[in-house]
Parts: sequence; structure tokens; C-alpha cells
Amino acid sequence: MLSRAKWFACTLVTLAVVACFFIGGSIGVLGAVASFGLGVWYLASRSKFTIKPAEEETLPLLDHPVSAPKRSTEILVTIKEVHAYSPSTIGEVGLMKDCKLDLEVFIRVWLVSETETPIQIQDVELQIRNPEGATMAERISGDLESWFLDYDKEESDMWDTHFERVRERLVELNMRKLIECGVPREGWLHFRVRNISASEYQAAEMELCIDDSSSLSHVGAVNTTRYLSGQVQKCELGDPPHISPLQKPIPRV
Repeated sequence: MLSRAKWFACTLVTLAVVACFFIGGSIGVLGAVASFGLGVWYLASRSKFTIKPAEEETLPLLDHPVSAPKRSTEILVTIKEVHAYSPSTIGEVGLMKDCKLDLEVFIRVWLVSETETPIQIQDVELQIRNPEGATMAERISGDLESWFLDYDKEESDMWDTHFERVRERLVELNMRKLIECGVPREGWLHFRVRNISASEYQAAEMELCIDDSSSLSHVGAVNTTRYLSGQVQKCELGDPPHISPLQKPIPRV
């Protein structure tokens, strides 16, 4: 049922329509407009209009907070030099028999980060794969001050070109300092590989893996020449590089 207010407003609107048709003329039009306007005003004044606020979208609550996704990192790994040394004497007979050795392997690595934020090196690994399977070399750290590298350096003057034997100390790769974007870092790493022959050392597939603080691994293939100290490998361009431990001084009696 209609309320009194709505009934009265509908009556005014109806009278406006009747006045327009039956009275006619300007008087009828004015009366119709006045009655129609009065009916609409009365109906609006008796009605309550409310604007319902939009409901805010709520997200479901999670039992555990979601951590921000890890940023991808990129470190270029380049192997510049590889040298091996065996405590056992390596001669032509040993090379012909291809006997198993325990080798001290030294790798000179060059790194550069392409990540905008500084990153930390967490660990390094040397993986070796041969037909017998894959092995992981043992990492030796903190002893490179006890090793040196002898190599022939080419010297030229106005008369001729000759080679001069140069001794270089090995500087370990700094893993404690953060690597800045675009700033290269270079250094040596020492590994121990057990029960490997000279031919396996030369032919085996080797990869150096650098793990960073984001738990991502960056791999550099060992594709450069692999030197083995003790081999007879002389040529016209000079003697091959030779890596050896520093001799401990003999205590005087």
C-alpha cells in the first residue's frame, strides 16, 4: 500500500496532467507545471536517499608472511690460468705409466658482477668429471703465501728478444669483501685433487662454481692450458711455468 505522502504526490502529478489536457492554454500549462513541481518536491522531501559507500576489497590473511622474491644475480667467471703440483716426482717414466697422483691445483680466476647491488661470495667449488664419474676437489684456503710461480717473461731491447725467469707470489681471491657492480676482482684459488693421473688432469672436464649470498651458483669452464709442474715440456719459446712451495729455511744448529 502507498503511504499518504506518496498518494498525495501522485495526486498532484495527476492533476497537473489533467489540467494540461482539459484547461489548455497558458493557464493550463502553468497549472500543470506548478502541480507537477509541487508533487515532485513533496515526494522528494518525504523520501530519504542515502549513498552506500563502496566496500573496500579485503585480502585473505595468510598464516605465514610471504618473503620478497630474491633478485637474480649474475657474476661472470673467467679462468685465466691453471697449474698443478704433485709432491711426488713426475718424470717421463711416471707420465708413460700414467700413475695416479695427488695434485695441488691452483686456479687464477677473474670475476666481474653485473648485479646493481653489491653481493657476497659464499663458497667456491671445483668439479671434475671424467669417464669414471664426477668428483669434487678439496678446497685449501689460507696457504697461498707459501707458494710461488716461476715463468718466463719476454724481454726486448734494441738488439734482441730474450726470456727472463720471473717469480710471482700467489695472492688469494678476496671472498670477504663485497663485489661491486662492474668492478673486476682477480685472485688465486687452491684445491687438492686426489687419485688422478696426468692424462686425466689434462682431459677431464673441470668447472669452477661460485656461490653467492643469494644462493645462486655461477659457473666458469676451465678451458685454458693446464700446466703440470715437473713435466718435461721445454720449447723454443722458453720453459713452461712451474709452481712450487716455498722452501722452509733450515734451522741452524
